[in-house]
Amino acid sequence: MKLRPLIALCLALACLPPTAQAEEVLRLGLFAYRPPSVLRSQWQALADYLGQTIPGHKVELQILSQEEMDAAIRNNQLDFVLTDPTHFIHLRENSAMTGALATLARLEDGIPAPALGGVIVRRRERNELHQLADLRGKKVAAAGPVYLAGYVAQAETLRQQGIDIHELDIIFTGQPQEQVIDAVLDGRADAGFIRTGTLESLIHEGKLTPGQLDVINRQPLSGFPFVASTRLYPEWPFVAMPHVDPQLSRQATIALLTLNREHPAARAAGIQGFNIPADYSPVEQAMRDLRLPPFAAPPQFTWQDVWQRYRLFLLLGVGAALAISFLAIRLSLSNRKLNSARRQSESYADKLSQERGILKTLVQTLPNLVWLKDLNGTYMACNPAFEAFFGARESEIVGKSDYDFIERELADSFRANDRKALTADQPSINEEWVNMASDGRRILLETTKVPMRSESGEVLGVLGVGHDITERKRTNDELEQHRHHLEELVRERTRELVEARDRAEAANRAKSSFLANMSHEIRTPLNAITGLAYVMKRSGLPPQQDERIDKIERAGQHLLGIINNILDLSKIEAEKLALEESDFSPAAILGNIASMMAEHATAKGLALRVATDIPSTFWRGDQTRLQQALLNYTSNAIKFTEQGSVTLACRIIDDDPASSLLHFAVSDTGIGIAPDDLARLFEAFEQADSSTTRKFGGTGLGLAITRQLARLMGGDAGGESRPGQGSTFWFTVRLKKVATPQPLATPAVPEDPRQHLLHRHAGRRILLVEDEPVNREIALHFLREVHLQVDTADNGLAALRRVEASDYDLILMDMQMPEMDGLEACRQIRLLPKARHLPIVAMTANSFAEDRLNCLSAGMNDFLAKPVKPAVLFATLNQWLEQGR
Repeated sequence: MKLRPLIALCLALACLPPTAQAEEVLRLGLFAYRPPSVLRSQWQALADYLGQTIPGHKVELQILSQEEMDAAIRNNQLDFVLTDPTHFIHLRENSAMTGALATLARLEDGIPAPALGGVIVRRRERNELHQLADLRGKKVAAAGPVYLAGYVAQAETLRQQGIDIHELDIIFTGQPQEQVIDAVLDGRADAGFIRTGTLESLIHEGKLTPGQLDVINRQPLSGFPFVASTRLYPEWPFVAMPHVDPQLSRQATIALLTLNREHPAARAAGIQGFNIPADYSPVEQAMRDLRLPPFAAPPQFTWQDVWQRYRLFLLLGVGAALAISFLAIRLSLSNRKLNSARRQSESYADKLSQERGILKTLVQTLPNLVWLKDLNGTYMACNPAFEAFFGARESEIVGKSDYDFIERELADSFRANDRKALTADQPSINEEWVNMASDGRRILLETTKVPMRSESGEVLGVLGVGHDITERKRTNDELEQHRHHLEELVRERTRELVEARDRAEAANRAKSSFLANMSHEIRTPLNAITGLAYVMKRSGLPPQQDERIDKIERAGQHLLGIINNILDLSKIEAEKLALEESDFSPAAILGNIASMMAEHATAKGLALRVATDIPSTFWRGDQTRLQQALLNYTSNAIKFTEQGSVTLACRIIDDDPASSLLHFAVSDTGIGIAPDDLARLFEAFEQADSSTTRKFGGTGLGLAITRQLARLMGGDAGGESRPGQGSTFWFTVRLKKVATPQPLATPAVPEDPRQHLLHRHAGRRILLVEDEPVNREIALHFLREVHLQVDTADNGLAALRRVEASDYDLILMDMQMPEMDGLEACRQIRLLPKARHLPIVAMTANSFAEDRLNCLSAGMNDFLAKPVKPAVLFATLNQWLEQGR
């Protein structure tokens, strides 16, 4: 969870447009379940956050009633909506609405609440309203029939308890939900329906005192921070309108899913953040059960539908009816014959016994569950299929009731269905979920129960036949779902695939963000190491110790190079690396490389050459990154070559009127690389020899970064090598042609910044704001070395107090500090009239381009990344102290 703020920051900044442009307004509709002033104070920050993370767009928050939101959607006046789940189901059924992008997760006292439910409240003194049944005939206030937690959840709970919502005298107050509370408090209603969290919010806001209201049918919901009277349903969905560009929807989804609970937008709204879209089928099912729009109309069935759906039952019913009728006729005939001819009684008795045997055989061989109960619910007979249900033999079942085998709740349900069948004039049919005791399977039984009557019409008991329709139910549900929602299923599957892809991409970028954060933590002590090395070197040391200090400085620079390589790789993977453009010639770049690496080559006795056929044309591209790639190739070539030469070359391999594809190569006569090893060298953290006994060091990042840079510039990278003969590593880039090169401005910089500071600015007052003691000590040494007067502060608040009390010529400001960070301190200092034009220079271990942009946006004048080289610090001080004269 600690990485989520970093992920959000990286995603937001990665989406920033490269150049300023007019912002397009996106409209976010928020369902007005509370007063608009309260909702705007809570949700405006989320709209601002989305505007910051979607490049080139501003998000405008519109707080609307359901009718206003429906009208705005019909007129394409909204791009996104955050609304009640029942409203979402209504929109989805009546328009080409897409699925939800994310589901809201609220927060109460630090406890996440990713779901919502309904609450039924009454005044505390109304003790006669103790349970749901007590609400019959009572006046109950609700916001309206279209709100999940304000009506639907409570109505569904009442329905499940056998209470029709129409048995209550419902008063609709409209939104916001405070109107429901007011109706209960002033006696206009006996009870009220509100959503979970409303009661706690009103108490927290001081609009309601604890103990004024009690909750009816309170549910024991472990881990849920709000009181509830119903089951929980998914929280509000965040939905994109059909006309919204998919790219914008993806960007909004990423921003929502990466929103951290500590982010100001989340804290203002009182939410944990957003989760992946929840399953809203329970909401839809509740609306269907209650026959609420858009499911108010009953489904249309034809006789053909009845036949297709209940064919087996009809056939069984007809068969059973025919069998029963046949047996009844035969028994009647047998009785008449017995009365008329007692002498033939034994013969008829044998026949009757045979017929009973046939009937018993028929019942015993039926695959369906068959049983017979008396009027008291005691079993009189059953077949083997029924024995599997109870896990007992018929002899163990006969004479007992359901209460001897199953839990009381299910037994009560069976008994209620038996009574219904006994009083009905036709077969009673119902569906029941049961567990088979023989194998533990849970099946859906379609049971048909008919009363058993004597010849006189006296009811003797009830005959039950149960048919396993589990598979048929599943098949019918799937067919029904596919028939009605095939397009919706396709959209849902597509959305899931997109989300899976986005999650994978976000995880990859999270790794890079983690590396960037670690860079800050490494740069801070590294600044202390290199700074203390400089201080020690300046203090005058014996030659041996001076040499050791040089080694410390080189080790620090090597570590800084490793960190920069890791950050470059993370920026590339996070798609945050921006290429710069300037005019240059390849000959100049190769000449610079040769000049920079000549000393290293000479030290090893190698010849460093530049090919003579280098193109002299000027192109436009990122020469810094080109030079970085060539330096990597050249340093590798010198490192792995013991004798011979290293050659730098460049040629054009493709040309068109606007651009050229240039091929850069570095060849050596070194140890060479085996083909199997060469193939993996361009992967991150790979080396030809990765064993613990390898001769040459390195991180295995240089070639991977080179290939990524080349691909960013429209090319690729690779190599050819033979062991013992040498290697050639190359990369290609596509560069724009330049007709007339633009001259580079050369700023006038003093030859010795330190001496310039001593002569021109000795005695000037500097405020150093740094919370890390060692880094503060080093910076103090640098500044006092050039005779500057320095005051210190260890956090932004202390710095603000210093500036209020004293006058300074310049401030050096760290970014990450306790109590008040550098950015906020700079903003506060700029509010002081005397400090509006005071030079403020950031000096921080946050080294990304976005960190520099944040500092400049906060009002700082310049930016120095740690570890700070003294010469760079002195030059920067010269620049801004000169302007302040």
